[in-house]
Amino acid sequence: MRPSPAPGDLLLTDTFDDPEKGLLPKSSPTSEYARGYEHGEYFIKKLDPQFTRLPLGTVPGVYADTKLAVDARLVGDTASRYVALECRRGTRGWYRAYVDAEQGRFWLARWDEGNETLLTDRTASEAIARGNEVNHLELTCAGSLIALAINGVEVATVKDTTYLLGELALGASVFTTSKGTVEARFANLAVYQAAAPSPGT
Repeated sequence: MRPSPAPGDLLLTDTFDDPEKGLLPKSSPTSEYARGYEHGEYFIKKLDPQFTRLPLGTVPGVYADTKLAVDARLVGDTASRYVALECRRGTRGWYRAYVDAEQGRFWLARWDEGNETLLTDRTASEAIARGNEVNHLELTCAGSLIALAINGVEVATVKDTTYLLGELALGASVFTTSKGTVEARFANLAVYQAAAPSPGT
């Protein structure tokens, strides 16, 4: 029997260098957005300005206590555009981290059957590389802990126990008040086992 993974163990990795070995979706189910592998990166492109949902690339597997790490950057116009990471995604809901490189801000939210609840304020952070620069993002979902680190700086930590298991995903879109297209590029995806906080901490 395989031993259970220990905190810090690497559960999954995709450098995006080889599309044949790539683990994320290589096509889109709709013409409204595109996703796939190109030039050693994973791309997500929102093509239809009227499309209001978040185009995602889902990571294979279902996870409880993990840290999702990836390098992310926007291509072209960055105004009103963002990248996002999700954890514990299921049919009822999930957690999402937003990073707005144009404004240099982030926030965490929980989605419940189409309704969004902010878990943090929309907060400015000097840790965010602005514009088209690369940001190394880490979303940790472990036990009750939901935490976001940007370029090695932990910028948000909250506790929520609504969802304890689900998929991981990464995405990019435009804020619904500003219709448009967007392209994001991702590199060096890794999923690590994370330690749930001890009771009472």
